[in-house]
Amino acid sequence: MTSYAELCRRGLARRCLLIPARRATALELKRCHRRIYVDTMLGLRRTDKEADLCAVAATGPLMKNLAHRQDSIYLNEHSVDCALLAAGCSLEAVAAVVNGTAEAAAAIIRPPGHHATCCGMMGFCLYNNVAVAVIDALNKGVKRILIVDWDVHHGNGTQQIFEKDPRVLFISIHRYDSGLFYPTGSAGAPESVGAGAGLGYTVNIGWDGAGAGDSEYIAAMQFIVLPIANEFSPELIVISAGFDSARGDPLGGCKVTPAGYAKLVRSLRELQSKMVLCLEGGYNCKSVALSVVACVAALFEKTTSTPPDKDVSHGPSASALEMLARTAKSIARFWPRQPELCGVISDVDSSCAMSKPEIA
Repeated sequence: MTSYAELCRRGLARRCLLIPARRATALELKRCHRRIYVDTMLGLRRTDKEADLCAVAATGPLMKNLAHRQDSIYLNEHSVDCALLAAGCSLEAVAAVVNGTAEAAAAIIRPPGHHATCCGMMGFCLYNNVAVAVIDALNKGVKRILIVDWDVHHGNGTQQIFEKDPRVLFISIHRYDSGLFYPTGSAGAPESVGAGAGLGYTVNIGWDGAGAGDSEYIAAMQFIVLPIANEFSPELIVISAGFDSARGDPLGGCKVTPAGYAKLVRSLRELQSKMVLCLEGGYNCKSVALSVVACVAALFEKTTSTPPDKDVSHGPSASALEMLARTAKSIARFWPRQPELCGVISDVDSSCAMSKPEIA
């Protein structure tokens, strides 16, 4: 509600077409998630018509036990219904852009979705909102879709769902910390590039530690995301817009400003104007609200000619450049027509060579 209130206060909400919320259907969910998982979750849902307080109370221990067995999940009697609404709103936002009702859209939703896999929940995510909506768009005839996930946590669920699908280019910019940052493991490593027919269509840019800000994210966009995305030529861009990478977030440890997020949106819109932002994580309500406002305002803009933010004047850190080079090395063979990737590798190699101490 804080984000929507800020959109109203800034006068942006009244400039938008407000799309009525709805719940995702079981059929829509089962195109993305396994049938047994969808049916189990729907069995936990309580509707407004179910006024039997004893019945509602009886689900409490079941919810608590289920959540306890999951990875970073909290459940109550409203959780499934909220998740159905989040997935449904993502579906409606993407549909509005696909059918031409709107050129761009933003789904201000909770709970997030990018950690939810095809068969389970994790990381506060019950259904994968973006994946559910992207699959629907593919079924409606969209041939190539770019997903950019800038949540500070790796979008492991979205990656798993699309890792073998060459119709979807999935790019995640996140903290990796040698596999120690949530969700832990190697799935978010720069060397994780997809599988089967989807080899090369998964791109992971993982920072090694806290501190990444506008300059690092804009460098990732300039040197990795845009060159590959330009060759991919998406017909639709969907952003998993997690704002826990924002300055002031208590969990992320990154420093992206609202102006930085807006610049990312403008850069991507120059590539493809058909765009949908779906809210993911973010744990500082003020940071999230200001970032949402900046991104929605950028959706109304027609050009990308904006003055550089003061935070980007110093350029990306050496650590960030090294991680960008790791990503470039991992994916260069899949995108050989992109000289920018080789440029990142050679620039970092040259810098490392110059910084090595002489042997006495």
